[in-house]
Amino acid sequence: MIKPTSLLLAVLLSTGSLAFANSFFKPGPSVPGNLPRDQVYPRGSAFLFTFYSVGGGPHLKEGEGELMFSEAELDKLFREYHATGFRVFGPQYELKERSLQDAAKYGLKTVYTVGLPVKFTKEQVVIEENKVTEEITRQIKELASDPNIAVWDLRPEEIRPWRKNEILYLNTAAAAIKAADPLKRPIYHYIPGHASAQRMIPIAKQVDLLGKGMYTNYSGMKQSRVWCRWTIEQEIAAIKEANSQAVPVAVPEMFQQPPDEELPLIPSWVRHDVYLSLVSGAKGILVFSLRQRDNFTAWEPYYRAYRQIGRELLGPDRLADVFLFGEPRNDLAIKVVSGPAEVEMNFPVGGVKEPVRYPSVAFLNTAFENARYLFLVNSANEAVEVAIDGIPSKAKATDLLAEKREPATSLAKVSLKPLEVRAYRITQP
Repeated sequence: MIKPTSLLLAVLLSTGSLAFANSFFKPGPSVPGNLPRDQVYPRGSAFLFTFYSVGGGPHLKEGEGELMFSEAELDKLFREYHATGFRVFGPQYELKERSLQDAAKYGLKTVYTVGLPVKFTKEQVVIEENKVTEEITRQIKELASDPNIAVWDLRPEEIRPWRKNEILYLNTAAAAIKAADPLKRPIYHYIPGHASAQRMIPIAKQVDLLGKGMYTNYSGMKQSRVWCRWTIEQEIAAIKEANSQAVPVAVPEMFQQPPDEELPLIPSWVRHDVYLSLVSGAKGILVFSLRQRDNFTAWEPYYRAYRQIGRELLGPDRLADVFLFGEPRNDLAIKVVSGPAEVEMNFPVGGVKEPVRYPSVAFLNTAFENARYLFLVNSANEAVEVAIDGIPSKAKATDLLAEKREPATSLAKVSLKPLEVRAYRITQP
């Protein structure tokens, strides 16, 4: 016979569990209806996933120009690009002059470069504000009506704010773009990978999209890929300190040839770096670059890896919308129960003189529309196992990155291979 007190306790536990489950599955936000779907965030709701130099390449022969692809090969590349789900390409460097025609032909938008042809690192440049304003205004007004421009790429790159002439140029040019563009398209500027937050603060005040090199292998961080997290954190800190509305953009690499024995690692490198940047707060991806290079046979495996992520973010699963508009929740606890709980990062070039320790597994717990999403990224070069506390016992979980989409039997414990990424959609049973 069940005692009344025991029955009451059972009812309380049951109703408490039900209340928790209802709270856990409280719907998250949707894509705001006031943001145009065909415009790049933050002006619109489209996620920026693009590549520098789509179709570019080295000289074939003197006088033949910069296009390594034949027109037929370029046509195939753009059609595959569009079919993957990419809707923006560029900046285009040597192919800038034909980029608007290519955009119109293939139903794409482009990141279009504007600015004065000065090289601050090599020239003594005297900035005359009125002439900068006049030239930038001319460039913008000449193209302002073209709907295929998604973003203005303001150059020269890598402005050094401690140089008065350079920051004066940036401030003057950015103001001219904003005044001349009736569509108020976002301004993007690139900062080198070794830059800290302090360097980026004055730049974050002027731009809408802040990009910083995240070239993990090139920067000597191949074995310490948690550096991607540090990179995005620097962007976010600069934006916050600047009291800016700019958004952080990840700029991952696709240009350095790995040793032959490391070629099979490219998919895991790309997946880890991109998803860690997104979990850390990046709101766009601008890959450097899709340009063909001499002795760069890794072009194809790199591009395949990025295309796969493009399908995941821009395809039916709408993971890009989750990262842009999901509402972070704090009702899950993640604990490493096997393998390294922390990883160490040291980056003296970026002013990190003492090692920084990060959790080996980064995670994002966020609600979007009628589902909860959990992203796990293992930055350790070893396997780890994590225990997850807080998911209702009868919740349905699907690993969106698995080859076979079978519902997970339990998320109480999850094993992650070195640099592995998991993405779960969690819904009510």
